Amino acid sequence: MRNDDNKQRVSSLGLKAESYKEILNYDVLKKGSLNFFDVVKNSNKFYTIELHKCDGYFRISTEYGRLGVTSKKDQRIAMSLDIAEKEYNKLLKGKLSKGYKEVELAQSNTGSDKAKELVNLDEVKVKKVKKVKSKLHQSVQEFVSQIYKEAQVQLNYLAVGNNDNQNSSPLGKLTVNQINKGRSILQEISDIINKKTHIMIDDVLELSNKYYMHIPKAFGLRISKEDVAIRTLNEINDQMNILKFYEDSLRMGNIMYNDNIDERYKQLASDIAPLAKNTKVYKQLVDYVVNSQSRHHNVNLEVKRIFTLSQKNAPEFDDSVGNTKLLFHGTRSANLPGILSTHIKMPNQLKGVYITGAMFGPGIYFADQSTKSSQYACARFGGNPNKFDTAFLLVSEVALGRIKEEKNARYHIQAPAGYDSVKGVEGSSLLHNEYIIYRENQHQLKYIIEFQPKRRR
Repeated sequence: MRNDDNKQRVSSLGLKAESYKEILNYDVLKKGSLNFFDVVKNSNKFYTIELHKCDGYFRISTEYGRLGVTSKKDQRIAMSLDIAEKEYNKLLKGKLSKGYKEVELAQSNTGSDKAKELVNLDEVKVKKVKKVKSKLHQSVQEFVSQIYKEAQVQLNYLAVGNNDNQNSSPLGKLTVNQINKGRSILQEISDIINKKTHIMIDDVLELSNKYYMHIPKAFGLRISKEDVAIRTLNEINDQMNILKFYEDSLRMGNIMYNDNIDERYKQLASDIAPLAKNTKVYKQLVDYVVNSQSRHHNVNLEVKRIFTLSQKNAPEFDDSVGNTKLLFHGTRSANLPGILSTHIKMPNQLKGVYITGAMFGPGIYFADQSTKSSQYACARFGGNPNKFDTAFLLVSEVALGRIKEEKNARYHIQAPAGYDSVKGVEGSSLLHNEYIIYRENQHQLKYIIEFQPKRRR
């Protein structure tokens, strides 16, 4: 269509909404993403608005619908920037007056194609990569590919309905500020839970509703109060883990879904190499896995491969307290990209949140029985099952120093006075030993053991 014909069409339409039309030449001048969530009204809606500068005119583009289900696109045409901005602001203000909340996104999954390409470089680490033949050992390539695929599956599981962009919320990548808004609301919920003996749905429904207003999630066509209410500390912990995944995906950028294995490996900031099966260390580690299996777990671990590991971003190991010991640490394969690219961190717990399973407070937990740690690597305690048949045990050199033995659960935020670590002793409260340290530099990761769990007959 010639430009003068377009002007005539635009003039006749004014700012009346019409069906969205795909065009090639336009710039995105402004963009806003809004979310509305109300469990009582069974409402879970989004609204995306953009201001475009086109060839000889301006356009206000909108997309809206039920999150993760349906959407519709409209456009409004204006001949001047002033008129276009007034219309943009009027539409935005109208939605905010109806209870919609703006959602800060580093990268969007909704709106025009060009808007989806926009990236806040202060939030998202993006790097262009060329696909080249990998220089890594084949087994390392397979390991890297597996843990990233597991992370993608887990992120998709956490944000239901988000099938195309598996490292973000359904609306897109949330900024750190938006993620922290979610954490603040979780803290408010935890304060309520800690004050009451019995929590009813209505006690936390308003804040839970507020949480999903700020942290979008696709719930499908029907929403129930039971699905929405965050009423236990374990549920708060689950949401904290989701927010950590979102934050990790921001930090790791497009590497999370890029197929270039060498770039993914580089992002892990670790030296990983296969350990030869004919070495003494390999045989010792296999013996450690096999001989430390517990009869209570009803599973045998078959060692498939072992990798040596040296992390570049971990704090310098401080073994000055002495009494070092090789111990197992179990974690989901999906967590490994985040752990290896940084290190095993102290849990980012909210004030007053006590999580079942962390019997001795927010420390870093280890075990001297392989099957104990394997339970955490294989989703034994809930969550989405691993995509692959094999999982991974981390083996750390841990400086335990003077150990405080505990026979029953006792909450510590640091090692007790005069001690360097805590040991939960097998007995009345525990079926298996647990070792807990409260400083991140009190251990260093040494090995990664790939294993396949096989149920005992």
